[in-house]
Amino acid sequence: MEASASASASSGGRSPGRTSRASTSFARNESASAGYLSRSGTLLKSGRERIQRAAVGSASTIYNVLLSVSRGFGSVRDSLRRRAPETDPFLKALEFRTRVHAEIGAVDAVDHAVLLKGSQFPKLNTATLQKFLIARKYDVDKAFEMLMNYVEWRLTHISIAESEIVQSLAQEKVYVVKKTDKMRHICICIVVRKHMMKEVSLEETSQLIVYVIDKVTSTFLKKKKAMDKLTCIIDLQDISMANLDGAALKTILTLLQNYFPETLALMVLWRPPSIFFWIWKMIVPFVDPKTKGKILMAYKKKDLEKHFEEKNLPGSIGGTGSEDLFVRIQDLQSADVDGY
Repeated sequence: MEASASASASSGGRSPGRTSRASTSFARNESASAGYLSRSGTLLKSGRERIQRAAVGSASTIYNVLLSVSRGFGSVRDSLRRRAPETDPFLKALEFRTRVHAEIGAVDAVDHAVLLKGSQFPKLNTATLQKFLIARKYDVDKAFEMLMNYVEWRLTHISIAESEIVQSLAQEKVYVVKKTDKMRHICICIVVRKHMMKEVSLEETSQLIVYVIDKVTSTFLKKKKAMDKLTCIIDLQDISMANLDGAALKTILTLLQNYFPETLALMVLWRPPSIFFWIWKMIVPFVDPKTKGKILMAYKKKDLEKHFEEKNLPGSIGGTGSEDLFVRIQDLQSADVDGY
């Protein structure tokens, strides 16, 4: 009797049978988790080796390698689902992550510091993957396809040096405003009347756009602010046919919607003249509905009130602030935007 009571007390009042079943259940779950981690580790190692081998191949090989690795993750998930109960919280969490990230989740698991034909493989951090996923409304297949298009494009559009866009920078047509908009977005301003089409090629203009986006995002949109967006103000006042570059505007919109998704918060077309709409009608069919919904035609200060504080905008673009609120893009430093 005393021995029985002592055994009962030492087990916290639980019967030996229950304790045995609990231990068996725990061991089973622990074994399943260990098996998953072991398989995942094998897959990650295999993925890294494949990526390293692909470094001497072509860019098109990357897609197939990542697709193969991601399918491996899918097979592990399916195997675990068959062996465990439907209510297992571990599998439910795994299924949720897989459903959201699926194949692009495998991309984040491999080593991206690999050189491919002399070009650095673009860094695909969590924020980057999330932006592509959101852009395709959490359709994993479409998001993965969009991401691979970006990777292929980025391998041929690495960081743009200022020496490659000397003429564009000399025109001093791109600025960052020292104050954010009401939603705390960094504001870029493009002064179109300073853009002389005959002096710069479309290729250089495209390089300038990539340079601007890269510089602003690398300066401000990082770490906890990596998911933040940008506001772009295009100043169309006093333009002439010498400045009206429809191809450049189309390039800006194409780059933003195809390669920098979920980066644009708002685009303000400030005081567009009648000649602008002749070009706009040819461009707008190529703009996707989501991007189109972010474009605001503004003519008066009241059109800007919803998005900007008057004092935080220079007078030339509808505010009451001084022109000193502008910083040339080539001079931009992290301390230039107040409180960001």
